[in-house]
Parts: sequence; structure tokens; C-alpha cells
Amino acid sequence: MAAHCMPAVHHLGSTTAGLLALCFTMCFGKAVDFEDIFCSDGLTPAECAPFLPSEQRAISSFLQDLQRMPMPKPSSFQGRGIVMSGGPMHVLQALANLAVLREQLQSDLPVEFWHAFELEEAHCRALERRGATCRQLQVPGVYRDFQTILPSIMSSSFKEVLWMDTDLTLLQRPELLFESPQFRRFGALLWPDHWSFDCRPWGQSARSNHVVLKLLDLEHNASDMLHAQEQETGLFLINKEVHWKPICLANFMASRDFFTLVLHGNKDLLRLAFAKLNNSVWLSPLRPGLIGGFMSNGLFLPASMVQFWPANGTFGTGPNGRAVPVFLHQKKVPGNLWVDILTFTTPLGTCSPYFPVPFHPHTMDDILSWRIERTDLDLANRISIADVTWDEAYAEGRRSLRPLLSEESQAMLEPKKAEQEAYVQPEDTDDFVMIAQEEGAGCGCDYNDNFFLYVLSVVSYLQLGYESSVKDDFCEPILQEFDWAPCRVGYATLALLCSQILRSKPEKAVLAKDAAGKLLPLVEPCAQTSPWPLKGLKEFVHDKTRHDFSGPFALEATRFPPSVQRCVPLSMSCWDTRNAWQDRLADGKAARRNALSLSACRFCCDRSVSRPLRAGCFDAVFTEKRCCNALEP
Repeated sequence: MAAHCMPAVHHLGSTTAGLLALCFTMCFGKAVDFEDIFCSDGLTPAECAPFLPSEQRAISSFLQDLQRMPMPKPSSFQGRGIVMSGGPMHVLQALANLAVLREQLQSDLPVEFWHAFELEEAHCRALERRGATCRQLQVPGVYRDFQTILPSIMSSSFKEVLWMDTDLTLLQRPELLFESPQFRRFGALLWPDHWSFDCRPWGQSARSNHVVLKLLDLEHNASDMLHAQEQETGLFLINKEVHWKPICLANFMASRDFFTLVLHGNKDLLRLAFAKLNNSVWLSPLRPGLIGGFMSNGLFLPASMVQFWPANGTFGTGPNGRAVPVFLHQKKVPGNLWVDILTFTTPLGTCSPYFPVPFHPHTMDDILSWRIERTDLDLANRISIADVTWDEAYAEGRRSLRPLLSEESQAMLEPKKAEQEAYVQPEDTDDFVMIAQEEGAGCGCDYNDNFFLYVLSVVSYLQLGYESSVKDDFCEPILQEFDWAPCRVGYATLALLCSQILRSKPEKAVLAKDAAGKLLPLVEPCAQTSPWPLKGLKEFVHDKTRHDFSGPFALEATRFPPSVQRCVPLSMSCWDTRNAWQDRLADGKAARRNALSLSACRFCCDRSVSRPLRAGCFDAVFTEKRCCNALEP
């Protein structure tokens, strides 16, 4: 009956609502109110209608053929592995995430990187050095954004595939995902996106009146998350032998311009294909969270999405019964953006009032801040290592690739400037408070700054009974009121130390105590529980006649991240203690120098970072034994 709609759609420029309603009804073979059809925010029902007759015929014909289509022979595919695809601008991201996969997670799963004749030999050699095989799609042509994903999966040699976007970072070994009871039972693992069907203007493809549901002859079911919630497409696992037909249906829709127009590329195609063919699939029951950091204005900047595995499952359980983060999506350019995790208590299938812009978490009732630097040091350390590994591999890939490429190819290697503006670059990350704030109190610390390791070292020397070899400008950040946000607990400790160190200079000692007083409201909520030596700070500050701090200057070393423990006491002969130090500008304001985004000591002395990545840290003189955990000043 769709053919009878054609005369009507040719005259849509002057059509009436009744004619449109008749057109939709004839195209779908049943009564449909055209006002109840949603195509996309950029495509009205009147603009959508001319596409429908041909799309209805095409999808109906394909579904009939799909039922008769023979399945691949069991020997067609072998084993399991990871599949990626992309062009030149995806290679550096892939190299960065492959480094995390190989060096940090110690995964030896084979990886295939597919491209449509877009990569040069230099690109492929770089990928091979990170353990990925370059593969060319054997049907060359012009592929629009995302259109190589499903052909790459279908063409790959693997029977069991983990698809991974190049800007997706794994936090858990992917082998465990393949071995999970859920994958063994269902043969497919999917994760949800943020948006449900009632999240306007988001959640478009999950809406009950979406045109694709009509084309697939599906009735929307708000209690079924395959209908009610959009899908995260950055990572999924699928057994091709078990689910070959849903893959084929998704690929068919991805080849039709209309479907990519109303579904934003390949987004949700696999979810809808599973729903149409009623194939079994595991969709994570957990809403995705956010990972990012706080800006100086108090707003939280969401840098990436974080997806989880349910607690008490394959990956165990986090502190306080938490679910376990499995992967982060997206990181496209270098920069320390992963600071704390926020999660939502609103269940799937229901809209959370979150929009992908900086926001104030305290204005949202369903937000939980994990405060990982305080509550889950293992996770904080794992994320920090992944961040550092990513940045190092990206930078190394750029250094090695650029000399081998033409100017034209070099220009294609990284996202264009306009695209990068959506991400905070390394030199801009000084605005981040390195821990999620709780009621305005930033009690975390940017341990990637060696200076704070130096402050901890001075305290350690006092505990060990050594005379601290304090630099002349040790107290300058307190006396001149530098930006204390990156480590308020560290600066509060520094203020206490300097109030005692400078007692021979009473005027400066008073300034140091005043600084401790200014920092007190910022750190008081965690002063009693912090591993920094802040117990007694309140009493000392409030007693105006008191100049001696009785202390004790006691550190709870086991509560610091392991990579910090390996660096404190800091060996002054090995490491620059001012890698992120601040300059005093002409107008009197303080500014941090552009420097390394990581602490050389923390990175090099962290044994959980693989040895190849630390190969350049030590030599015959500056050995690991000498430079890590120094016992003498």
C-alpha cells in the first residue's frame, strides 16, 4: 500500500493536515496521525513524509530477505578480539587507548583497526607497534561518519567482537567481559546512554512516536529498556554467529541516508535491530555516570561518560557496595580531565535533569559525588594511571608520526581546532579542583604537582627526626596567597609548617598563621579525617595568643594513593619540586607556569605503570632505589 502514498507526497507543498494523515496511514498500512510521528528535531513530519514510501518498501523487502538468508558457517569466524575503525584523525586516539589496554590492563586480545583505504603505511606501522592489525575494507568508497563500524565488525575475522570507539578508554580487562556469565548467556552486551524517551530535547530515538518504530512496525514499550532508553554506541560485545541477523539489519539501516538522518548516524541501530528481531541481549541496568572535574567557578565540567558493571558481579564490588566502572567515553585530546565520578540515582527509563554542559551538582537532587580520592584510592589511582598513559602515548604517537607524513596528512592527524575547543587542553586544567567538592570544601589534592609531595616530605622528615632541608621560598605560596584551590589540605599543612618554621621572623609567622585561618573554613569538614596532619588546626587558629602548634604533625601514609606513598619522602636530588610552580605577575596576581601535566616522581615511581613506559625514568646514577621512597633529605 505504500505505493499509493506517492501521489500525495509529490504535492506536500500545498497539502492539508488531512492529506498528510492519509499519506502516513497508507504508508504504514494502518491509521496513523501525522502529528503523532516524530522524525527528528530538524525534520518535520511534512519534510519526513516524502522519504517514507521508499523507506517502507526497502525495509519490508529487506526483512523478508533476511528471514531467508543463510547463516554464516560455523568456521567463518574464529576466536575473539577487539575491532576499531576510523581515518587519520582517529589514529592518535587509538594509539592512546591501545597503550592503556596493553600496558596498564595487560590485555593480549588481538585488535583489528579497519579503514576505507584512508590510512598510510606510517599510520599502520604505528598501530602495529601498539598491537593492532591494520585492515582495509574490501568494498572501497566514500563512507560517511560512523558508516565503517558495522562493515568492520562483519568483515573482521573474530567470532566474538568487542567493538571499541577510538576515544573510549577501558578501565577493566576486556577478557573478563567475554568471560562474564551475561555474555555467555546472551551473546551480546550493550550499555545505555544518558537519555530516556521523556528527556526533551534529548532521547529522540527512544521516543514512543519515533518514525523508525513505525517503519519497523514496533509498539513502544516504556517498561522495556530496549525501547525506553537510548544506547551507548562506544562499546558493545557481540557474538556474530549468534546475532548475525541483528547485525545485518543494523548495517542495512546504517546504509540508508534516511535512517542515519533521523538516528544521528549509527546511534541506536543495533538496539532497534535487537528489538525488532526479538534476539536476546544484555543491556546494563545501570545508568551511566559522569567523570570530570570542578572549575574555579564551582561548576562541574563533565569530561567523559563512565559506564558500570553491577556490584557483586564479574568485577566485584566497590566501596560501600558501589558498581564498578568499566570504561570511559570520550577523551579526544590530551589533558587531565578525569578527577571525580558523579552518578545519578534516577533509574533507567526515567529522565534525569542533566544536560551536557557545566553544571552545579548541588542543584540536582539525584546526583551522588563519589569523591574517589577519599573513598576509593585504588580506583582513583587506576584512573590517574590511565590518564597519564593515554597522554604519554598520544604525545609519543604524534612525535613519531608527524615527520613521516605529508603536510596534508599532518593536518588530518588531530581534531580541528574548532573541535578541540570543546575540550580543556593541558594548559587550561589549572582551573580544576582535583577532587569533587563536598559542600564547598575541596579536600582533595592535585598529587600530580611535585610541590605537594615536597610538603608531605617535609612533614615526613620531621616525623623521622631529620632536619628538613627547606628551600628559601618554601613558604612563598602562603605568604603571598597563591591560588590554593589545587590542594587546600596541602596548603593548610604548609601554613601550619611555616607558622613554626618562621618563628624567628615573627611578622612572617603571623602571616602564615593568618593563611591557616583563611584556609580553615575550606578544609574544616575533612580536617579530622584527612591523612594530612590537620588535626588541631581549628584550635590553633582560634587561639590568638598561641604561636606554638603542638601538633602532632602526623601523616596517615596508608591513606594516600599508592603512587604518592612511593614518592614520599621526595628525593630532592632526583625530582624538580616545582614542576607546576607559580609565578608572580606584574599586577601582583599569581599564575602557574605551563609545565608537565604529571608528576615525574609519581609517574616514574608507580610500579603499577608498566616498565616500558617508565624506561626513561632511571639510569645507572638516578636509580629507582635512590629516587623512590628516599629515607634521607
